[in-house]
Amino acid sequence: MEKEITLEDIAKQKAEVLKKIRVHQDTITTSTRQLFSPLKPIANKSNGIMKAVNTGMFMFDGLLIGMKILKAFRKVFK
Repeated sequence: MEKEITLEDIAKQKAEVLKKIRVHQDTITTSTRQLFSPLKPIANKSNGIMKAVNTGMFMFDGLLIGMKILKAFRKVFK
């Protein structure tokens, strides 16, 4: 015999899902802030330059991959 679902059960499930969503939102917000925060000053100049170059390369690579994915989606849906 199946258990009947009551409004209280639905309200509890909704509250649990909302808690999970808020935790995920906080995680995403923190990650985004760390990703797009300005570069911190580095004591060693050569390491700072390399870090800036690496960050720029990763951002450029991400942009290219994103453009390729969009182009592939357009081909699929045409």
